[in-house]
Amino acid sequence: MSLVRVIEIGHIVAGPTAGLIFSDLGFEVIKVERPGRGGDIARELEGSSAGTFPFFNRNKRSVEIDLRQASGRDEFLELVRGGSDVVIDNLGPGAMDALGLGYRKLREVNPRIIYLSIKGYGSGPYEARKSLDFPHRGTQRPRVHDRPER
Repeated sequence: MSLVRVIEIGHIVAGPTAGLIFSDLGFEVIKVERPGRGGDIARELEGSSAGTFPFFNRNKRSVEIDLRQASGRDEFLELVRGGSDVVIDNLGPGAMDALGLGYRKLREVNPRIIYLSIKGYGSGPYEARKSLDFPHRGTQRPRVHDRPER
């Protein structure tokens, strides 16, 4: 089997977790980070969250690409065209399409590409919302199955 190349565009936990699974399985994972300000915002976390970035990004290569610039989009498309198999998109809803880098465009340059899009709320009334862990806690009913009713 040839090495699978995964391109990860994500931050904090969801995207990096998906990339981590691939990297732990031995696949090549290239993390695309925004230039300046330290790339992934998880790099800036302090206190009990300070280990987030190194934990979720072990065994990955990292590259800074400014996807807001035409040259950055071209560089990204070259990564996709040049032997990548999977793209993990963990940006806000519609962000990759707005950049001209959504699934349809990536499929044009690499028909074999697998596009994994991770969004906090999936489809439904909140699908356009950006999300992190804490807001979800207020929208989900806790389920405890190992305790008797009181």
